[in-house]
Amino acid sequence: ERAGDGVSVSFIRKWARVHDLPQAIRRQVARGRIAPSAAKHVARLGGTDRYLLAWAAIDGEMTVREIRSAASAVNDGANVESAVRETGVELGRMRMDLPSETYVELRRRAAMRNVEPGQVVSEALDEQFAATRSDADPR
Repeated sequence: ERAGDGVSVSFIRKWARVHDLPQAIRRQVARGRIAPSAAKHVARLGGTDRYLLAWAAIDGEMTVREIRSAASAVNDGANVESAVRETGVELGRMRMDLPSETYVELRRRAAMRNVEPGQVVSEALDEQFAATRSDADPR
């Protein structure tokens, strides 16, 4: 009744599934980065798999069909990494825009250590997250 006339049961069920997702994923649905019809498939997974599929969906620009297929594969026993790889998406790969000064410094530090820039970024983020993580951090 509260939803009003013209609201289908399937619409209400879809949003109920989305509401059960972690806040970080729900925010991406609200921002339009993940379609509600895709989010309901993400919601079929549990734990970290939900995050992995949601972030792969954003970073890999996965279609709803690809997300549904990956979620089904995971529910059938596949791991998320192989399920999203089947759609051409590699977990952990993302595009990022940096100010030119930061870009130069990142490349310089990576070159001086003979590592890829992603390793420098990963280590810096791990340190930052460890220093700022709290028990109240909603996951």
